[in-house]
Amino acid sequence: MDPSDDVGEASHRNPSIPYLKLLLDQGYLTPSIIHHPYPGTGTEADPYLVEWTDNDPQNPMLFSDVRKWVWTLLESLATFAVALTTSAYSAAAVPSIDEFQVDRELFEVGFSVFVLGFALGPLLWAPLSEMYGRQILFFFTVSAQRSPTGFCRAGLLMRSAAGHVYSL
Repeated sequence: MDPSDDVGEASHRNPSIPYLKLLLDQGYLTPSIIHHPYPGTGTEADPYLVEWTDNDPQNPMLFSDVRKWVWTLLESLATFAVALTTSAYSAAAVPSIDEFQVDRELFEVGFSVFVLGFALGPLLWAPLSEMYGRQILFFFTVSAQRSPTGFCRAGLLMRSAAGHVYSL
């Protein structure tokens, strides 16, 4: 039996997709997505209106409440990590300046480079997220930030990289 013959039935059930594939594959297509009657004719005057199909597994409105709360908490923790990374560096300023006997201006370069990375990061990440999707970029940037070198905040290069990663 041809899968396209089963389009009516496929649109009424939620296809099971492995979670990793759902997370990393931005172009996952089911027969119900391909054969959905999208409004419009596809012309410049009457373009297609792209919308969620019935039971689309990538539609966040169909996620269970538990899944929505897990994602909300994960994103909240990621946002909290940004604030913590910035404030932890600032809070250690006076003891670090005294301990290592450096000028305050020199110590503040680390914070400035972080903020500069935070400001310039979107120039890099915005086009990449348009080409590859936000999920993939978020997955790899958070992985890079959590790597062992991500914990080394003394180097200015790592401070700039952290600002870039957190700007996503």
